Amino acid sequence: MMTVRFLSCVVAVIVASITDEVKAQAVVDDCASLESELIEDVRSLGVDSKDKLFDTIERLNSRGDGANQCTNSEWRLNYGHLSYYKIGDGTPTGPGCTDLPYVSIPWPYDTNDKGVDNVNYPEAHVTEGTCDGFVLTCTPEPIKTKYSYSRPTNTCPRVYCVTDADPLVAGEYWEDISNFVQDQVPRYIKGEIDYSKYEECRFPKSPSAAPITSSPTTASPSDAPTKKPTTSEPTIAPADPPTMNPTLVPKTSNPTSYPTYYPTNTLNDPTFPPVAEGSQIDCPEDLSLIRSTGVTPLPKNFVQVVDQQKETVTVALHQTLSASVGTSLDHVFLYYQESEFDNKCYGWDDVEANARTPFATIEIVCNVLTPYAMLEICVADDASKAVLSVDDTAEIPQCCHAPPEVPPSVICHVFEISCVSECMEGQSGVGRRRRRRLMRGLAQK
Repeated sequence: MMTVRFLSCVVAVIVASITDEVKAQAVVDDCASLESELIEDVRSLGVDSKDKLFDTIERLNSRGDGANQCTNSEWRLNYGHLSYYKIGDGTPTGPGCTDLPYVSIPWPYDTNDKGVDNVNYPEAHVTEGTCDGFVLTCTPEPIKTKYSYSRPTNTCPRVYCVTDADPLVAGEYWEDISNFVQDQVPRYIKGEIDYSKYEECRFPKSPSAAPITSSPTTASPSDAPTKKPTTSEPTIAPADPPTMNPTLVPKTSNPTSYPTYYPTNTLNDPTFPPVAEGSQIDCPEDLSLIRSTGVTPLPKNFVQVVDQQKETVTVALHQTLSASVGTSLDHVFLYYQESEFDNKCYGWDDVEANARTPFATIEIVCNVLTPYAMLEICVADDASKAVLSVDDTAEIPQCCHAPPEVPPSVICHVFEISCVSECMEGQSGVGRRRRRRLMRGLAQK
């Protein structure tokens, strides 16, 4: 009798796995359709801009030849021929000569034109992606050398967000994929594209943590995560080792109608992985920020990829966010898939700044259909310490069981990590990203 029950459970797991894959493919198809509709809306925005005045991001080339061709070129935030903000340092290798809008430093207001409130808005910040912090899953065509005003051939629009600028020009700017390129590079048009349904498809809301029905694994479990261990060994060994064939969607007792990055919580006493040293793998394309909630970014060296094994990827976490002010962070939470059926959230309190030694090194299980893993990092800190802002209003996932005294200033950033390096010899990063672009949104928040 016991054997029959065991086999029934095995069959149930197989059926559930097949069902989840069918649902996952349905979501892929739905998101792809919504993305196509969004791209058509962007194309229509470009068509509507013909012979009309719109706020745009454009590059104005100088008329030099040879080595001086890009000297004095500028990227500008314009309305017609009225320049509001611009950037360029008069050199052929400066920020005015890049093929894409320059995002590393703010753009000062144009002193030649007085169309903006330069007292309250002296500079504009330009960042890649929507103002919600995501980009399309399709791969834009690389910028090619083109004659001025030739018709663009790119079918996957880029998008940039302008913030801290005069409200006249602040907002989202979508690549014009319908009319013309400006001085050999694309121009970008300000427009209110409704991508709410597409965003909801790619980033479904996380369900609330389900009530715990099984017996607790400790005598007196707490509702909040414990602090990180003081030794290099984990405090509690996992009951079963991770498997090498993860499923795309975590199994829950009450699955939702769509794949979700957050599983139903199954543990009431989360433990923490060991802290270990690691050496960084130098391939920037292996780590992509796909969603940000809050206005404060994480430093580029906060997450470092140290090992890639196709089925798993190992990353080291360095607390570099508060290094400039010399304080610790009140709370850091990491949420990721630790085994085939188990996503976990770990938390650390009072994390000191340290760029050399990671406060944690974790191994993440990769998606079964594409060699990519997901990691969500949430930071909570008292805004008075001047690391986070009062405008950082993200929500920590409920399955992290954050303690009640967590400060209200919270940021959450979701990263996609390559389990096979994009920089491997013989690999085409662009080609591999194209092959997996439809699956990319499934594991995102």
